[in-house]
This record gives sequence, structure tokens and C-alpha cells, in this order.
Amino acid sequence: MVQRVSIWVYSMLFSWLSWRHRLYLLMLVCLLLVTTSLAGTAEEVRHFDHNNDGKPDQWEHYQDGMLLRVEVDRDRDGRVDEWTFYEDGKPVRAEFDTDGDGRVNQREFYNVQRQIERVEVDRDGDSRMEQRLFYGPGKTLLRAEVDADGDGQAEQWHTFQDGQLQEIALDTNHDGRPDQWHHYRPSGELALIEVDSTATGKVDQWHRYRDGALNLVEHDTDGNGVVDRIIHYDGPGQIAQVWENLDPAGKLRTRLIYEAGKLLRGEFDTTGNGQVNHFSQAVRETGGAGLGNPGECARKVFVVHRRNKSVQRLNCQRRIAPRRVAIFAIGSAGRCDRIDYFFHV
Repeated sequence: MVQRVSIWVYSMLFSWLSWRHRLYLLMLVCLLLVTTSLAGTAEEVRHFDHNNDGKPDQWEHYQDGMLLRVEVDRDRDGRVDEWTFYEDGKPVRAEFDTDGDGRVNQREFYNVQRQIERVEVDRDGDSRMEQRLFYGPGKTLLRAEVDADGDGQAEQWHTFQDGQLQEIALDTNHDGRPDQWHHYRPSGELALIEVDSTATGKVDQWHRYRDGALNLVEHDTDGNGVVDRIIHYDGPGQIAQVWENLDPAGKLRTRLIYEAGKLLRGEFDTTGNGQVNHFSQAVRETGGAGLGNPGECARKVFVVHRRNKSVQRLNCQRRIAPRRVAIFAIGSAGRCDRIDYFFHV
């Protein structure tokens, strides 16, 4: 009843005012509303001078008494290079200009416990974040993603265990899928590289390392999941032996032996009985020890032409000094019964 009487009184008073006074009254009401609204969203900036040089180096922004943002000039050059953003009084994101060029090149994101859960880094200064680091409790690094070419698609995936690098997966052909996997020992040394060279999703090469150096490489050349070629390396990283044509049981049919990175000898099992019945031996241009006199006429001489890759059989009419390689065929008695000389012209 009282409310109805009040409304009636106000309406009668408003009807008695002239149109000009009515306009003034409406303007006054609007001004009061705006003032009340602004008072409810009051902003405040607090300045701090931590090094007492007479110039502020930190600014805290508040709204209605709630902290929104903290800006810091870390290198004291007069420009802000760190921004921390808050929600409900807790930090949710921080941005940094670590190289002083005026642009953000690193961001940190925080969880509700105020712990870092992700870091983004612009490594080349193009304002695009190419590296992302993901953290677990206690700021333990769990994994990382790297977009090396800045196209928005990661090509590297790093996995960590107890803060130590465990594996790096690489997308070398940029199809969005990893095709190389680098595995590391707890000491940080590279132990194994797995390669999918055909982009079929199946590993067909295994590069194994020992003491930080490449020790051997296993190949699955036909894609059947079985290793059929193995390359052994010596200490300096040069090829020592090549095992080829391995059967499913692991027996090799071809062995190539190197010395100081150069092919020295080849052994072949052409019958598959596990015994060598052919071998090749490198010889000098002027002859080789244990091969007899290579200048003497052999029964069969083959000339390999580099240009057309043809093989021509020559009758031995004159003395020809062989170069590079001599192929020996071993007879059933285990003795050499034929020598085929090969040389380049």
C-alpha cells in the first residue's frame, strides 16, 4: 500500500514539472547511474621501485580491489618485458620479452595450483611459437613439441622421463606423422634410431649406437619385418663389414669386409649351404700379393665399361694388368679353379 502511494506521489510530481525540468531530471538520473557503475569497476595501478633508482619498475593493475595484471621491467631499460595475468587472484598466464625487441617471445601457462603446465617459445623472433614444453607436478618436464619451420604443425616430439630425455620422434617428410624415433639412455647418450624410410608406418631401419658412436645399422629391405642387411662400423665410424642377403634364420649369403672405410674383400655363399664358394679381393693397379702375377694372361678377362654399363668378354691376346677387383671362384675341393679379372677402362 505504501509503495503504491509513493509511486502515485512521484508520478504526480513528475507531471507537474515542465518538459525542461523533466529533461534535467532524466539527465541527473543517468549521471547517477553512470557514476554508480564506474564506482563498481574502479581500476587502480600501483607502482613500485624495487631498485630505488627513482623510476618505477613494476606495475600492479587492480579492478575492484582484485589483481588483474602485473607488469615488470626486468632489465631496467624503461620498457615492460614481463606480463603476468590473473583470474580470481591467481596467475593463469605470463608473457615475456626475453631479447628486448618489444615483442613477446615466451609464454607460460599455469594450473589452479599455480604451477607451470605449459611453456611456448618463439625461437626465431617471427612472433610465432615454434616450441611447446609440457610440465607435470613439481615442474617436471614431460614432453615437448617443436615446429621448426613455423607452419603451425609440429615436426618433432620429445618425450622425457624423470626430467631426462628419453625419445625424440621426427617427421622428416612433413606428412604429419613421425618417421624417425631417436632413443636415449639415462646418461643422455643416443642408443638407437628407428627409421621408417618408406613412410608406410613400419620401421625398416635400426641404427644402433655404442659410446655415442654408430655401431651397426640393420635393414629390412623388402619390408617383411625381418632384418636382411646389417652394416657394422668400427670405432671411428667407418664401415667395417656389410652382411647382406640374410635369410629368415639370420644366415648371411654375402659378407663385404672393409679396411679404413674401403672395400677389401667380399665373401659369397651362392648356393645357400652356409659355405663360401665365391670371394672377391681388391688388388693394386700393379698387382696384389697372393694373387699370382696379375699381368699374366688369364683365361677370361672382362672389361666393365662405365658409360654404357656393358660387359665385354675379351680373348687373352696380350698382357693386361687388372685394376680394382679380382673375382675368385672356388671349386668343390675348396680350391680356386677360376680367376675372373675386372678392371675399369
